[in-house]
Amino acid sequence: MPPVPPAPLPPVPLPPVLPLAPGTAARWRDARAPIWVRWCILALWIVQLVVGLEADTAPCTPEDPSYCGPDPMFPVWFVLLLGTPALLPRRPVAGCVLGAAAAVLELLAHQTTEPAVTAGFALACVAAALWHRGARAAQARIATDAAGGIPLTVPQLARAPWRPTRVGAAALLAAASVAAAGWYGYEVHREQAHVARAVEVRATVLDVRDEFTVVVEVRDTGQRLDLEVLETLPYRVGQEVPLLVDPADPGWGRLVAEPHDPTMWLAAVLAALGGAAALLWEEASRRRAVDRIRAGGRPGLRVRVLDEGDRLLVLAADPPPDGADDRPVAVVPLGWGAPPAGDGVSGGRGFDGAEEELFGRWWRGEIDFPDDPVLADDEDDDEERDAGPEPAVLAGSLHDGGWVAVVTASGALVPAGRLRAPRGEERGPLRPASEDRPSAPASPSSEGMEPPEGMEPPEGFEPPGEPVPAGVLRAEPELPLLVRPRGPRRVLGAVLVAVALAGAAAVVLLVQDWFVVAGLLLIPAQVLRAGAVLLASAVRLHPTHLEVLHLGEVERLPWGRLHGARRDGRRLLLAWAGREEPVSVGPFRGAEEATQVGAAMAVLRERALTPQVAPGAVQATSRGAARWAWWAVFAAVVVVAGFLRSPVAG
Repeated sequence: MPPVPPAPLPPVPLPPVLPLAPGTAARWRDARAPIWVRWCILALWIVQLVVGLEADTAPCTPEDPSYCGPDPMFPVWFVLLLGTPALLPRRPVAGCVLGAAAAVLELLAHQTTEPAVTAGFALACVAAALWHRGARAAQARIATDAAGGIPLTVPQLARAPWRPTRVGAAALLAAASVAAAGWYGYEVHREQAHVARAVEVRATVLDVRDEFTVVVEVRDTGQRLDLEVLETLPYRVGQEVPLLVDPADPGWGRLVAEPHDPTMWLAAVLAALGGAAALLWEEASRRRAVDRIRAGGRPGLRVRVLDEGDRLLVLAADPPPDGADDRPVAVVPLGWGAPPAGDGVSGGRGFDGAEEELFGRWWRGEIDFPDDPVLADDEDDDEERDAGPEPAVLAGSLHDGGWVAVVTASGALVPAGRLRAPRGEERGPLRPASEDRPSAPASPSSEGMEPPEGMEPPEGFEPPGEPVPAGVLRAEPELPLLVRPRGPRRVLGAVLVAVALAGAAAVVLLVQDWFVVAGLLLIPAQVLRAGAVLLASAVRLHPTHLEVLHLGEVERLPWGRLHGARRDGRRLLLAWAGREEPVSVGPFRGAEEATQVGAAMAVLRERALTPQVAPGAVQATSRGAARWAWWAVFAAVVVVAGFLRSPVAG
């Protein structure tokens, strides 16, 4: 008979707060700004852009070269204008503010040919922003009144870590802005050098090849040049035009009417910096909001939540009376977020609590195959996971676009995104729980558990390695215990990292075709990943939790979330609730060392699941800025090598 694991810790009681009644939930939902306001702003944005382009028909002239030349305000206006549709879907107030700012800047610079249209768009953006702000204030008042004006403190909520995906994306955008700024400086420097040596001559238009190219011939020398122009409509064959030529560079020429305009690179710099600043600001606001929720001062309401995998649907605390449809009032995004602490959390495999318990027993070798529809056939995963809503407490800024925390019986969860309105099918009534779904046993420790008919595993479907039980532990190690690869392995990892960085630089400097460069860079990228695994992989055992360092990411999880360790040669494979794939740790000095470390993990896990000796609760966290540091260094090497290869370095 397989050993029976201790019973898990009892669920955490929810904070005592007032419920969100169905009537209040309906008023809160109806107070939000309608979605058609955003669509109207987007339509007006398109109309303003099209009207401005159609009305701007003035040709470039030699008498006023600045009309088609560089405009220092264009990059700022361009970034503000593009920021409007980018932010409207999720941050409508910010999107409207950027749209109004772009319109006002265009009016002040006298760059618009249709000032009435531009001013109308600016006023519409201001009105939409005020509408959304007022709607959010109304929602906040309704929620505060429903909570009785009593602030809620959530001390069990862990501090929100800096998410590596967002920080890494901001770092890459910042690096891209540096590269774009360097190229902009090179373009300006090269053009200024040509213009300083240039002389003005007369040329004749010989041919108009396409919409953006004309062929001219210098009258005195007969030299022919292909020139790019903004548009070819102002030019006709036989027309005489003034031209700048550089005696030191026979291949260079520039129409006097159309000076070179590299400000698009400056716009790219501002766009990349704006994107990086927006990502970091969002992360900082998330962290500040979580700190305020932890310290108190924000209202809380009892609700029900339905786990949809990448999001939580928020419903009123009780179903509506008289058989009315039970519709979600808000959505809490979970993508890129950490799972809640405690046992029985939803994992990356799409399991619910009971399925995670069964997967853990299968991973530890206690049963042959768990009673789990996801492992047997995950094609209908989304359709079969609906287990009904569960009670929860929603705390924080209770309005659209506010940061909230969700407290369930499993623990406190910091969502990945702001509270938002339901979209599409999310607005519909709840579907009834599937009647076809095989029910999991009431207790994962029941004996004689057999998979139901049709749930047998595929032939040859076995977990890797062999399970490491707690009984093989010879002596408990002194904690905390750090286990990492041996010195030679780390040296090999450092060598691989150096080879990868040198190889990336060599590919950029020696290969001429950029498409070939992009393909060849995949090779040093894989070498870098292998070196990082050897150099920065380790596990640290604490009395209350386990820390797993993998590819620069630090995963901190309570022992109760660990499913167990399996030994595969001199390596350990770890699986826990909330992670899609097992993590490999090692290699160790030998199979015996790997077995003893795995057994120590099993002992600490069983001890954490015993209520009499269970240590204090530990919030599961994941932080991985170091993971992105590897790729940031890789990107920096590529950018520097590309700069050295460019003409500006010469």
